[in-house]
Amino acid sequence: MEKLLKVKKTDNKSVTDQVFESLKNKIVNYEWVPGDRLPSENDLAESFGVSRMSIRMAIQKLIALGMVESKSGGGTYVIKFNFSSVVGNISGMMAHHIDYEDVNSFRNLIETKAVMLLKDKPINAKDIKYLEACCERMDKYSRNFDRAGFASADYDFHRHICKMSGNTMFVYSYELVGPIFLEYLDQHYRKFRLEKLFGLRYDDVIDYYLKAVAEHINIIEALKVNDIDRCVKIIDQLTASSPIARETETKSETE
Repeated sequence: MEKLLKVKKTDNKSVTDQVFESLKNKIVNYEWVPGDRLPSENDLAESFGVSRMSIRMAIQKLIALGMVESKSGGGTYVIKFNFSSVVGNISGMMAHHIDYEDVNSFRNLIETKAVMLLKDKPINAKDIKYLEACCERMDKYSRNFDRAGFASADYDFHRHICKMSGNTMFVYSYELVGPIFLEYLDQHYRKFRLEKLFGLRYDDVIDYYLKAVAEHINIIEALKVNDIDRCVKIIDQLTASSPIARETETKSETE
């Protein structure tokens, strides 16, 4: 495969962000066009000189922007996309001074309004099946602490609820903040961060992940019976600033 520039681990940008920018530029500059298959994670990791996890997180950002998609038969492919969603550099939460409360407030505003638009409307069985598939992915990834996979499945779940609402601006807004959302979830569910802050054991961390999965399943069950008030309450709980999020912010400020 073609050689890609090795990332500089001393740069201000994270390794994942450097890989993301490099891959994004190849698509924006038409070096890779719709229909092209990206090199495998192993090949990209070797070419960039980084871990597969960094490659996976970078690709998840591209997926969130709607620039590539992973197909069931294997492989990730470039797809048609809107340039407005990739204009400029996406520098993340820190560069924009975005904290957990900012993300949670945005999520609560969009997600509660989206589910409220579903009140007294029939829920498509295909939509329920898709949400259930997201939960199955979350459950699978949670058991081996695959934050990239877990974050992607979580993001897909909530973006799909926006799609179900029929409000295209909700969907567009959610896709624009996809990389920020993934960064937020990556930080929130970081296993070693939880262990460092709270001394959580393996089973404790697994339980924390699985509780998140259970709450998403509860949303599905409420949607099945069109209990929108219940959905709103669960979303309020999910988007509330958790003790771990607040503690993480406090620790970060003092480190």
